[in-house]
Amino acid sequence: VSHDRRFVESIADNIMTIENHKIKMFKGNYNEYLESKNKNKYNDKEKIENEIFILQNRLSEVVGRLSMPSKKDDVVELDEEYNELLGKLKTLKTNLSK
Repeated sequence: VSHDRRFVESIADNIMTIENHKIKMFKGNYNEYLESKNKNKYNDKEKIENEIFILQNRLSEVVGRLSMPSKKDDVVELDEEYNELLGKLKTLKTNLSK
């Protein structure tokens, strides 16, 4: 265990971390570990952005159907879906800003 990054970079070839109350092993040096961690954050951000895009499209469809419902549309069901979509979008946007 050390807080000296240069020392860890020159010596370590396996990194052990504690994340979310779990021990995780990484094979490689400290710089490779940081690169991998940053790459994972980028991929997570991209996944969240894609999910937001999909939910926004569905929300637009639901709003359109609510504003001009057809005979086969259940307005109560659409309203529930609308509120559910808003909640999911709020959660994802909050997670994205972290």
